[in-house]
Amino acid sequence: MDLFSDQGSMYDSNTQPSAGDPVTVRLRTGHGNVTSVNIKYYDTADDTFHYVPMTIVSTDPTGRFDYWQGTIGRGAREYYRFQISNGAATVWYNVS
Repeated sequence: MDLFSDQGSMYDSNTQPSAGDPVTVRLRTGHGNVTSVNIKYYDTADDTFHYVPMTIVSTDPTGRFDYWQGTIGRGAREYYRFQISNGAATVWYNVS
């Protein structure tokens, strides 16, 4: 699946968010290898896990990678991970 993400500015819109700041995150996958991606994050404000669907926002110039993007809401998030599916299998990818 050629997965990659980190907490640098290319993959995280706000590398040092304050409580209440939304954060947009990106995930790189192999082009056409993935059918859906969700962000699963824990919000300390309501003590609940939430899921946010991601969408493909671009493909790199080589045509090798797709970039998925989603925004975590204004809660006080503690950590997040990606739920990635290719239609046949689902995997989890931790960043934080």
